[in-house]
Amino acid sequence: MQVALKADNEAGQDAAASILRETDEALKGVKADVADLIKKNNPAADTNDVNYVFLRFVLDYLPHGLIGLLIAVIFSASMGSIASAYNSLASTTVVDVYKRLVKKEASDDHYLQASRWSTIGWGVFCIGVAMFANQLGSMIEAVNILGSLFYGLFWAYLWWLSTSNQSAERLRLWLRSFPNCWSL
Repeated sequence: MQVALKADNEAGQDAAASILRETDEALKGVKADVADLIKKNNPAADTNDVNYVFLRFVLDYLPHGLIGLLIAVIFSASMGSIASAYNSLASTTVVDVYKRLVKKEASDDHYLQASRWSTIGWGVFCIGVAMFANQLGSMIEAVNILGSLFYGLFWAYLWWLSTSNQSAERLRLWLRSFPNCWSL
């Protein structure tokens, strides 16, 4: 195809495009056969390969040394992101919920222990969500579905706050704290 394109050979381009189409159809047939074989051996198996595109590219086109380095980088980045997420969830839980509602006056060591237990609790919660999200399809679909649930609850809470006069004024003050986002 590249040779035909460089030589501006229309017949060669048509022949190469025809070969590409035939090869693509053969590949789709093999893929369907493999999906049928997987379903035959394990009816509960997921044959949707939308989440494996990047991995296929890495395995097919990168040298082996770079594959190992890329896997190490991915693990390192994901562990750092997960650790920071757990720590922020734990600190928010301890400061905004535990310290405000459960134990108002305690030592720093007590709050440190509460933060550690909160981190464990959030870890268990996230594992449960991950197990549920596996059933939702691709990662983008899972984020959209779970995010819409939390955003819906958030906006329902804001609506509930706005039903009383005192709460409505608090809500307006809170929204005014974001001058670039809201015009009230």
